[in-house]
Amino acid sequence: MKETRMEFQHYEDSRTDSLKLIEAARNQGPSQFWQGRRYSVSRMPKIATFIREKYDSEDYYPLVVSLGPYHHGHPSLRSGEEFKPRALKSFALDSGKHEGFWLDVVRHVTGDLRESYVEGSTDKYDDDEFARMMLQDACLAIMLMTEVIEDQDESLFKLLSEHLGMGAFLPMTRDLHVFENQFPFWFLESMIYFRYGKDLGVDVVRKFLAKVSLVKPDDFEPINISSDDFGVDAPVHLVEALQRLVVGERHEINPTSRISSAIPSRLVIRARKMCGYGVRLFGGTSKDYSGRDRDIEEQLVDSFHSITELKAKGIHIGPSGGASCNDIKFHSSYLYGTLQLPMFYATILTRPFYSNIIVYEMSPGSRGDVIVTPYVSFLKSMIQSPKDVKELRNKGILTSVMGGDEEVMKLFHSIDTFGIDSSLAYGNVRAQIQKHYNSYTKTWVAEFFHSYFRSPWTVIALIISFLLVCLTFTQTYFTIYPRGKN
Repeated sequence: MKETRMEFQHYEDSRTDSLKLIEAARNQGPSQFWQGRRYSVSRMPKIATFIREKYDSEDYYPLVVSLGPYHHGHPSLRSGEEFKPRALKSFALDSGKHEGFWLDVVRHVTGDLRESYVEGSTDKYDDDEFARMMLQDACLAIMLMTEVIEDQDESLFKLLSEHLGMGAFLPMTRDLHVFENQFPFWFLESMIYFRYGKDLGVDVVRKFLAKVSLVKPDDFEPINISSDDFGVDAPVHLVEALQRLVVGERHEINPTSRISSAIPSRLVIRARKMCGYGVRLFGGTSKDYSGRDRDIEEQLVDSFHSITELKAKGIHIGPSGGASCNDIKFHSSYLYGTLQLPMFYATILTRPFYSNIIVYEMSPGSRGDVIVTPYVSFLKSMIQSPKDVKELRNKGILTSVMGGDEEVMKLFHSIDTFGIDSSLAYGNVRAQIQKHYNSYTKTWVAEFFHSYFRSPWTVIALIISFLLVCLTFTQTYFTIYPRGKN
């Protein structure tokens, strides 16, 4: 751990020096700017073929604007394409630099930008066409980002109202989340730094990521701080950056989270039973696979329950205070249990947001653990009826701007998780819930109160029933022992 901190401190020092060079080069020209910028080039993959063929969804496509070459030139995006030159002109005017200057900035890295996309996807563009396409797309994306963080970019609103209409703003913001509609993160980040300088540029990136990932800006470190798996590597694209923020700090999960969380629980259990020991393919160890671990996984296959069912067993829910997938905790006491969940929003952007992070986790080249996918499966397993949504709202866990509770329930169940369940990523939490759920001594009191004290009418009915029993007993007693004989 000490070595990791030293390595990170060294990286932070080198990053600070790099940003100083950028700040100095910003007023000198594109060549000096890129000399002071340090980055690594990685290819941005397309959606896996099996997903495209079997699970294709409108969430995987841009609605208004293409960003990058993968969807450039599609007929349905023509209006957005016609809007880009106007956005570039406004961007250049606000920056105090002419369009030719910004085009020269991009021309210096066209080779690296081509290398960032799948081979053959940029062949139809010559260098000038490709540079102009990337510049227009980047300028529009930066203008959208600054507006999302409430910097009040009046020039963008004016352009939208005149050409596309204000109704295009939200779909365009949604297009920033589409997995195949991305820039290399180093390019987007560099353009923002070059446009706004180091201090404000960092602030734009941080606030935008916080805004769209439901995390408060003051609650997380700069995006280059990543999990132990990636060391100090920067994300490849914006979707990966968002996935890292949603996941948050690395938490204690089963060692199967990277591979076997992508395999249904039944298959994992059958494979382990057949072999009789922990198979390394599934993240196991060489020790015998028996006893407690096997019992936990077997009872988790079909036994998880909705929020209302858990409540009937004395398991209450409450906010954990965070917005990370890792902020799921369970505490069991003698008479009741508490399941703490991260706070989340339900908007029209929720489904494309999670769908594209999930498809990133499922695609070749993904560098992160499969965490968001089982997290969404976890939510889907708990939200089985509008009553579950209402309970989440009442506890301050869910904030919804949708039409009603049933609509929110349908929203989450419409997110495709490709058959991946949550038991392996959240096995410890689920095992604790199941243990409490199966304990008669911990649940009978809760069941009694849930059955007879869930509303004023059930309480009144219980009191009346008790009085009737008392009256019946009294009547029987005096029938057997009349008062005169006494």
